[in-house]
Amino acid sequence: MTKAKWGSLGLSLLIVIAMVIWMATGEVKVASDEAPERQDSGDDQLTTVQVETL
Repeated sequence: MTKAKWGSLGLSLLIVIAMVIWMATGEVKVASDEAPERQDSGDDQLTTVQVETL
């Protein structure tokens, strides 16, 4: 392999390893962790939409 391919491969592996470490340490945030509690609005009925084609 050429030097450029080894450099590209090395950089790719470095990024993958960094991402694995980042995820393993728990730095990844999940949207549900920060979302407010879900409140029921009391509407059990679904919204209806009427579509007319021209």
